[in-house]
Amino acid sequence: MHYKAALALESVMILLAGVIIWVYTGLVQRSFFSDKAGAIVLIASDEEPKAFGEQVASGAEKARAQLLWNGATQQVPELERMHLGIEAQNLLGDAHLTPAMQWHIRHQIMQRLARGHVLGFISAGSSTVDHEVARVAGALRIPLTITTATNADVIPQMSPTTVVRMVGNNGSQADAIAAWIGTKARIAILYQPSAYGNQLAALISAKVSAHDVYILPFPISSATDYADLSKVAEAYKFSAFVIVGYPPRVGELVAAVSLLQPNAPILISDAGVGVAGRSDRDIYVCLPVNPATAQGLVGFEPLGHDAYQLLANLHTNASDDSFVGRLNSIIGSGRIQLYTTQTFTAYGERPDSRFFVKRIGN
Repeated sequence: MHYKAALALESVMILLAGVIIWVYTGLVQRSFFSDKAGAIVLIASDEEPKAFGEQVASGAEKARAQLLWNGATQQVPELERMHLGIEAQNLLGDAHLTPAMQWHIRHQIMQRLARGHVLGFISAGSSTVDHEVARVAGALRIPLTITTATNADVIPQMSPTTVVRMVGNNGSQADAIAAWIGTKARIAILYQPSAYGNQLAALISAKVSAHDVYILPFPISSATDYADLSKVAEAYKFSAFVIVGYPPRVGELVAAVSLLQPNAPILISDAGVGVAGRSDRDIYVCLPVNPATAQGLVGFEPLGHDAYQLLANLHTNASDDSFVGRLNSIIGSGRIQLYTTQTFTAYGERPDSRFFVKRIGN
C-alpha cells in the first residue's frame, strides 16, 4: 500500500508540474527547458544485460573527447552518469515493472531535475524502463534522447515533443530480419516472452507469413527446457533460427542451438549485441547502425556518440524554438560529425532508420 500511495502521489506531482510548465511555456513561448550550461545526464538503468548501455556510454564519452580534442569553441558539456539503482531487483532486460519500480524510476529522475543544471538526458534502458523515463521528460518538457528502446509505445504521442528516439523501432528491425530470412524454409523464431520479445516476434511473423515459420517462446530456466528444445529441433529440422531476447539467456540459447544444428545459420536481434559467437559458426546480429560507416564504433556506440553531439550543440546558433526543429537543423547543417543523419518527425521518431545484419566475427 505504501508504494501504491507513493506512486499515486508521484503521478499527481508530475501531472501538476506538467500543467505548470505548460502554462509557463505558453506565457514565455518556450517549447522545452534546458540549461545550456548544464550537464548531459546519461541514465544507466542497471538492467541485465548492461552491454548495450555501456556501448552507448562509450560512444557519448568518445564524442565528448572528440569535441575537447578539436578545441570546440562552445562550452563542452559534462557527461554525468546517473544510476537508477534497480539492479538490486535482479531485473532482466524489458522485465515487467512493479508499481514500486515505476515509482522509483520516476522519483530518481525528479530528484536529479530538482538539483538543476541539466542540459538534457540520454537513456539506454529497455523499452519498459525508458517508457517511465519518457513519461517524466515529456511531461516536464526536458530534452531526452532514447538510444536503445525499440518498442512502439515508448515515446509519448505528443507534438511538439522533447523526447526523440535515435534508434529505429521494432518495425524497422523486423524488416531487416525478414530480408535475412528471405526464401529460407523451416525457420524457428525463438523469442523471450517480454514486451520486446512479443512485439518483435509478432512483427517478424507478419512480414514472413508466407514462409514456413514457427514461433516458439523460450522461458529457459533449467536443463529440461534445453531437452525440450532438442526434441522440437529434431522434429521440425529447422534450417535457420532467429533469436529474440536478452543475454544471458540469448547466449545460452545460441550455444544450445549451435550444438543441436551446427550448420544452421542463426540471427540474433539487436538486444543480443555483444553476445560472443564462434567464428566458425554462421551467426549474425542485427545492428542499429550500418557497420560500414561506423568507423570502428561498435553496436550502439554510434547512437551514444550522436545523442551527445546533438545535445551538446542544442544551444549553438539556434534558429528554431522547438527541440525537434533544432535537432533537425543541426543534422541538416552538416557541421558536426554524425553517424546517423535521419531527421526526426514532430513526434520524435526516425521513420527512415534501418537495421543492418552483420555476421559475427567478420
